[in-house]
Amino acid sequence: MSGVKPSKDFVEMHYKALLEEQEECEKELVHYRQVLKEYHQLQESIDQKCQKHRKQLEATKKLIKNSDMLESEKAEKLNAISELKTVSNSWRSLFPCESKGFLAYFIGTANVRMLKPSERLNYKMEYNVFRQNYSYIFIFFNFVLGFLFNYHLLDILWFGWNVTFYLAVSLRERILRVNGSHIRGWWKIHHMCCLFFCCGLVAWFDSPQYQEMRQSLYAVGVYTGVVQFLQAKYQMSRLYTLVSLGKVSEMDVPNRDSTPLHWSINMTLLLPFLLFGYFLQFYLGFKMCMLYITRQAYKEWNLIFIGAIFIFLSIGNTFATTITFVKSHGGKKVNYAIEWTSQFLYGGSGITERLTPSPISSPGLNHHHSRTPSSASSSSIPPSSSSSSSSDFVTSLIPHHSSQLSSQESSRGIKIDSKKKN
Repeated sequence: MSGVKPSKDFVEMHYKALLEEQEECEKELVHYRQVLKEYHQLQESIDQKCQKHRKQLEATKKLIKNSDMLESEKAEKLNAISELKTVSNSWRSLFPCESKGFLAYFIGTANVRMLKPSERLNYKMEYNVFRQNYSYIFIFFNFVLGFLFNYHLLDILWFGWNVTFYLAVSLRERILRVNGSHIRGWWKIHHMCCLFFCCGLVAWFDSPQYQEMRQSLYAVGVYTGVVQFLQAKYQMSRLYTLVSLGKVSEMDVPNRDSTPLHWSINMTLLLPFLLFGYFLQFYLGFKMCMLYITRQAYKEWNLIFIGAIFIFLSIGNTFATTITFVKSHGGKKVNYAIEWTSQFLYGGSGITERLTPSPISSPGLNHHHSRTPSSASSSSIPPSSSSSSSSDFVTSLIPHHSSQLSSQESSRGIKIDSKKKN
């Protein structure tokens, strides 16, 4: 059968079908270009309107402060203005965002905000896989180079690879933060310090001091790698549960960077091992600084440089972890940003809905979020619980941008996810 040639009529039929399909695609592309043009025009128009509205909020706030109103009325109005600012700032998530600072230096000025939920979730999952694969490699190579092989060239290659890793993580986490991930500011500093730390190790030549500290550095690397790997595993399972219950953002990442959201009993059991690892970091940093002074190894600036970074990281990690643990068990009120969910992106702007902090058992878990996704409303933002007078002021101050946005979205054919509704 494979040697039989197709007939002329058969080929002509397929060729004709191909031409018809080409013509159909061209017609669809003409329509797509028109819709895309209208979309960008609409996006720019609404973005300018939202920016103008935020400026008006600031002007109104100053006007209220300088008015002759009673103090109680001022406080009520200022509280309403503050709530409006929170909601209006959340509108930024619906528009492109240009890279800035550290991120712009490496990738240039480009839009780093992903508006499609599938794109954001895929990027987050890729980040999780990237970190997980690194943890395996980190433990393996620290053990092999620390206890089986002692070649300075291999050490340089390994430390150089770590430089590229921490640079990549810093860039990815900045993009994740723009797209809704709750990554604490301390860990941005932490990763930059680790980047400089690895640069110092790459530049450290083979010397008696290097050989004296080498195995200790690798041993601490193996210990901290194993503990952090177990921590990420526990938080991964915890994260799945919290996301399915709608208690945390779907863009949160299951690692120590988002510990305030995902602390569990297993994390409490790991706490002593984490603190012991930070103590080892402090001890190694102090020992390297003392070697620099007592041995008068002034040509080996790497000793004092790496030692100082080790001490700084150990103190910072200890404070960050301890404060997180205390807050997660103290019922502290924590402001939780508007969730980056598919419903929020496609379900309206949430002008009349906002988050209200409440006493909780774990930071980031609001009582309003205890409902399951199936019982959630068309917006992921919990309804307001303020007084009626404050709500009236909110309604009278702002023309209903949420209804405008929702109607414009529906007129453009943007589908609201209805699978989560009963």
